[in-house]
Amino acid sequence: MRLPVSGYADVLTARKIGAQFAARLGFPAADIAVIATLVSELTRVIIDSGEPGNVTFTTLTDGGRRGLEVVVRHKAAALPSRERREAVGVSKLTDTLQVTTEEKSDIAVTLKKWRTP
Repeated sequence: MRLPVSGYADVLTARKIGAQFAARLGFPAADIAVIATLVSELTRVIIDSGEPGNVTFTTLTDGGRRGLEVVVRHKAAALPSRERREAVGVSKLTDTLQVTTEEKSDIAVTLKKWRTP
């Protein structure tokens, strides 16, 4: 699922969708809260950048494991230092976090969280 992001109301929508995806995948309540918080913080970065962006939610499967991938994209020449520090903090709460520059000035932050059986 892809959600366009252009205002603060979209941050709340993204948070809710992230929590719903996590709940459907069977994440425990604590992980659902962490995922919702991570999604809202990363989505807020889009709003703070002043450029529209989007958030994509994808269900992951790997053998018997299930997980959630969230990709936050927006236009920016580079990830500002404050946002880089936030990304480091976020990485401690996810299984993987990757920041990439795509097509000239698009920044993509990809996080993956796997459900523990």
